[in-house]
Amino acid sequence: MQLDASVILAWLLLLLGVALAALCLKRAWTIIVRRNYAEVAVRRGERPRQPERWAPYAAGIHLVGGALMIGAVLCALLGLAPFGTWTSAIGLTLWAYLFALSMLARTAHRADQRT
Repeated sequence: MQLDASVILAWLLLLLGVALAALCLKRAWTIIVRRNYAEVAVRRGERPRQPERWAPYAAGIHLVGGALMIGAVLCALLGLAPFGTWTSAIGLTLWAYLFALSMLARTAHRADQRT
């Protein structure tokens, strides 16, 4: 195996997957168990007026994102999926996670503006 840019980027993507899975599951734990809503639907540094209303949705996004990321990382480490499959799974999970969180924050803040 030669050490070129694609190998380095693949390792960085794998490390990103591990870090993101840990972050997702930590945030889900914080929301569900500790009932800390400080990071629920934050947009431009501001929380919505009722973060406890949006907490179940945020916890679900974090749980699903963490589970999918753990699955993709395990498939990569155990050799269960080819290179193109696990890299696309990690990338798709990352972008879907970020998109879902931004849509949740946007929805929560728009609901606050209406009331």
